[in-house]
Amino acid sequence: MTAASEKPARRAASIFIFVTITLDGIAAGMALPVLPTLVGKLSGDSGASLAAVFGIFGTVFYLTQLFSAPVQGALSDRFGRRPVVLGSNFTMAANYVLFALAPSVPWLIVAQAISGAASGSQSTAMAYMTDVTPPHERTRMFAYIGVATSIGFIAGPALSGLAATIDIRAPFWLASGLCLLNGLYGLFVLPESLKHEHRARVCWREANPLGILRRLSRAYPVLVRWALVVLVVQFGMTGINAIYTVYLTYRYGWLPHNLAIYMTLFGVWSLIAQALVMPRVAKWLGDRRSIIVGGLTSAAGITLMGLAPRGTIYGSVAFIWGFFMTLNNAATNSLISRIVGPSEQGRLQGALRSLASMVGILAPGLFAFLLSNGIKLGGKAWAGAPFWACGALALIGTLIAIRITRTARQEPVGLAAPAQARLGPDPP
Repeated sequence: MTAASEKPARRAASIFIFVTITLDGIAAGMALPVLPTLVGKLSGDSGASLAAVFGIFGTVFYLTQLFSAPVQGALSDRFGRRPVVLGSNFTMAANYVLFALAPSVPWLIVAQAISGAASGSQSTAMAYMTDVTPPHERTRMFAYIGVATSIGFIAGPALSGLAATIDIRAPFWLASGLCLLNGLYGLFVLPESLKHEHRARVCWREANPLGILRRLSRAYPVLVRWALVVLVVQFGMTGINAIYTVYLTYRYGWLPHNLAIYMTLFGVWSLIAQALVMPRVAKWLGDRRSIIVGGLTSAAGITLMGLAPRGTIYGSVAFIWGFFMTLNNAATNSLISRIVGPSEQGRLQGALRSLASMVGILAPGLFAFLLSNGIKLGGKAWAGAPFWACGALALIGTLIAIRITRTARQEPVGLAAPAQARLGPDPP
């Protein structure tokens, strides 16, 4: 392929990955609003047992994602990104059919487990974008990935509401069709991004969360500190995402339509900010200053959200916080991606996805405990305790990142690790 023809092909591939991440968000957004009703119909209960089922759903999803992400990352480093990304699209298309036809709650749990396993391919999509994006443009690229997520966040629930007027299972059929069409489209437009000389053998003994993290940390010691940053910050954000609707309902008396309006406005603002404003800000600040400004501002913002006496103040601060939190995340991902070479990007992204899964298993319960006991201790005045904890964690993560970027030397992307630090020999 000539240089002239390679650029349009890469643009088409990048658009496909962007659409894939968007459709992941849309499909998930379509499923979530109707799941409580569907589970209630199948179980015959809408009370405590329904809450217990959703607790199982969350645990099953993150557990399967925890173990599938490093496996898929290792497979993408060995066989390429294309088969893993396309395989995920077709798997999710079939899995949403299972959701639509599930005759009982256990079958829904099976489908949820498959969703968690297939969602691990998002790390492969991130590795793909890292392969085709120059190092100096990666912060902007990660910001655009945030745009794709925001589009899914906005469109998914809206499409679900329309489809559910036809039948409670219709959103699953629609999600399946979207995933299938995207997979078929990718068969024609998605080239392989990982060159043959950059591929590495799969070591199955280390294709697990602890194994891949241990091996990466041996090859690149600075990753241990970056993993701590991701773990600390993600722990706080995952916990907040699990309880913020309950908090808003309790503290400000928001009803479902208030929550829907807030979520839609937040999604639209995030889309505009990430598409039009953030790339320019990230380029102007650079990665390190983006982490400093974004991290410190988001830590202050989430703390103030837990202190806001009125919902309007909460929402206003949340808009500012969301922008700087995403700026911080994009810069962090950009710097981390520069540490390893092309043959290890899949395993790196899989390891980061596994860290998020570990957090997803533990953080929701702890933050629900903080909210419950804060209310018992001081009512609305102490209900913001989870937000204060999240702010403290964000501050700790930012301070660690500042120290890393001041003292650690980042390896440029594309440079192979020293021979003794390679994560496996080249394929025969």
